[in-house]
Amino acid sequence: MGEISTERPDLEVRFLGPKEYESWDELATTLPAATIFAESRWLTAVAEIMACEIKIAAVFHGDYLVGGVPIRVSRRFGLPVAAGLPLTPANSCLVRPTSTTCLAKATSRLLAITEALARFLQTHYAYVILTHDPAFLDIRSFNWLDWRSQVLYTYHIEMAKADLTNLSSTARKNIRHAEKAGVTSEVSRDFRQAHAPLASTFARQEIHLPLSAEQLVAFGERFGEDLLLLLARSPDGQPIASEIILLDRPRKIASRFLAGFDASNGIRGVPAFLQWQGLVHCRELGLEILDQTGADIKEIAVFKAELGGRLVPYYQVAKAGLRYQLLNRLAMLGKRAADLGRCGR
Repeated sequence: MGEISTERPDLEVRFLGPKEYESWDELATTLPAATIFAESRWLTAVAEIMACEIKIAAVFHGDYLVGGVPIRVSRRFGLPVAAGLPLTPANSCLVRPTSTTCLAKATSRLLAITEALARFLQTHYAYVILTHDPAFLDIRSFNWLDWRSQVLYTYHIEMAKADLTNLSSTARKNIRHAEKAGVTSEVSRDFRQAHAPLASTFARQEIHLPLSAEQLVAFGERFGEDLLLLLARSPDGQPIASEIILLDRPRKIASRFLAGFDASNGIRGVPAFLQWQGLVHCRELGLEILDQTGADIKEIAVFKAELGGRLVPYYQVAKAGLRYQLLNRLAMLGKRAADLGRCGR
């Protein structure tokens, strides 16, 4: 049996300039698997609001753009790294489809493009991590170049099939409890009010909230009606939970962006109640899929599973150079020693 040949010296990889983003968006819109997170509209917003450097590594065949991937460029240990994008569930490879009807040729072409990207990134960066969209299945080029890979999960809810009777008994009880307690929901544009419940949730989980109230407001202003905010209010009118959903209207996909709940009020079931209200509202807007955007942490996965949906796997690949591995290991050992020192005081 012959080996798959992926060598394509006619492919060039380079970074796109801002004036070339129109070509990138044209590629993204031709791919049914691509999402709003691949579009320059999202990439430039994240770069500007989160004050980070985002580049698009692009593959060309002559002057023709055939593939690429967005990355966030930074430095760690003094070394250049290409990591995932803030607040972005995937920075996936995009590969332009081919018109050939020969499956072997199409596969060889896809592998050649992804190999060219992988070699370019591992040459230019000491550490690289890419998170692919669920529809991007062929990661063999990365495997063959000794990238580390893992499977992640999310839930996709088909809104047409969503019904209270299909939810778990726990979810139904929680929703009813919140309703009986007098909790109400509303669509809002006040993203500043949405920030406090988010901060409460992240603090409770001992995780740093990755954006300020001002940055959240900026996202709301940037995306307008495509960034849906629902607030839950306690019987006395205080905002106690927020559900923020990014609407990809052309593809009819809604993606959960951020959600938070102030548990100090003691009312049970508010997160499930508000998530259900968000789902219903998105369905009324004509969207078809709600992407839960991640279900890997056990407690979060259990909560998201209660609203039903189909478990969807997707791949994450990473490559670390030897020097980066050594420095990262030393940093981990130093942190562990510092933690032990604090415990011994």
